[in-house]
Amino acid sequence: SLNLEFENAKAQLSSSLIILNNQKANEQLAQDVFSNTRNNYDNGLANLTDLLDAESSLTQAQNNYSTALLDYKIAEIQLLKSKGELKTLIN
Repeated sequence: SLNLEFENAKAQLSSSLIILNNQKANEQLAQDVFSNTRNNYDNGLANLTDLLDAESSLTQAQNNYSTALLDYKIAEIQLLKSKGELKTLIN
């Protein structure tokens, strides 16, 4: 049972890291899109709706990254717990 808990925790940590990296890339892409849209807006090539949509997408990407980071940290704690090392985190 402990071995299964450990293997599950390892798999969850690995999965969480992949999601975290993907969300970081999505956040960077949303930042680039927002910057380009802002530049286009400043030069009269995009309207306010385009700018607000890009800003909203950036905010959502930032929130998704924060959630992924939290999930990753929880997975780290679960791995420590499965190895009986949670006490080292507290002390």
